[in-house]
Amino acid sequence: MSFYKEHFLLIGCAIILWTNVYASGTLAATKSEQIYNFAQYVKWSKQTKTITFCVAGNKTVFNQLNSKIKSVKMIKSRPLIVKTVARQSQLPICSILYVDKGSALMPAAKKLQEVLTVSNQNSFAKNVGIIEFIAKNQFCINHIRAKKQGVSLQGKLLRLAKKCQ
Repeated sequence: MSFYKEHFLLIGCAIILWTNVYASGTLAATKSEQIYNFAQYVKWSKQTKTITFCVAGNKTVFNQLNSKIKSVKMIKSRPLIVKTVARQSQLPICSILYVDKGSALMPAAKKLQEVLTVSNQNSFAKNVGIIEFIAKNQFCINHIRAKKQGVSLQGKLLRLAKKCQ
């Protein structure tokens, strides 16, 4: 391989790698922003003194959400906390649970009460949880499951959602 072809190939690989890393970070930032926004449209019970965001299976979403929470600090006079979760025993502390595609905690999300569950897993809203990311800035809500699981969502959020398939 010639010197120029070798360097061209190396530069091309570096650009592709950087593009994938950048896109991954941008997508995580979008998800974390939306998860934060979802919290503003939940009718939290009086027993909810602190809103705890839990993230399972995606360190980048956790980092982005943690940065957001540090700058905002409160929603509806409630302090905000972000935690990573890896075991089912950690889930009772969650007010909002983001479960990344393929996480081992996916089945446990279906059993939670009074926890807003969110994921990028295909058919999540249909089969497991409440909110599913279906595209970069689009999501769908299973409002029937939300009611069954004791999560009360404001109409404004429901109007922004796409219909789940």
